[in-house]
Amino acid sequence: MKRFFIMIILSAIFSLLNAAEKGTAPEAEKMVKDAFTFIEKNGRETAFREFTTNRNIFHQKDLFIFIVDFKGVILAQGGNPALLGKNMLDSKDPDGRLFIREMIELASQKNTGWIDYKWENPATGKIEKKSSFVMKYKNEDFLIGCGIYP
Repeated sequence: MKRFFIMIILSAIFSLLNAAEKGTAPEAEKMVKDAFTFIEKNGRETAFREFTTNRNIFHQKDLFIFIVDFKGVILAQGGNPALLGKNMLDSKDPDGRLFIREMIELASQKNTGWIDYKWENPATGKIEKKSSFVMKYKNEDFLIGCGIYP
C-alpha cells in the first residue's frame, strides 16, 4: 500500500513538472518581441542562425522561434531545423487550413496576432491544437513566430 501511494505522489510530481515545461501565451509573445530586438541588434544572418541552432537563447520550455518570409519559405526554425529553406506556403494542417498563408496574411495586414491550427507536438508525437503568435519585422517581408500547445 505504501508503495502505491509513493507511485501516485511521484506520478503527480512528474505531471506537474511536465505541465511547467509548457510555454504560455505571454511567454511566446515576449519571445517574439525579444527575437525582434535580437535581429535589430545582431542582423538577420546572425539572428536566424541563433534561432535555428542555439538551444539556449531562444528555446525556453517548449517554445522556440521560427521565421517565415512572405513567400512561405522557412528562414529559421528552432523546433525542426530540417524545415529550413523549405517553402511551406501551401502546407495544410489536418483540417485543411493553409496556416502559413494565414500567418503571412495576418502579419502583413495587422503586423501581429495569433493563428490557431493543428501541428505535431514534438513532446507527444501527436497532432494537437497549436496557437502561434506572429509579428511582421519592420517593413521587411518576413514574420517572426512562436507557438504554444494550449
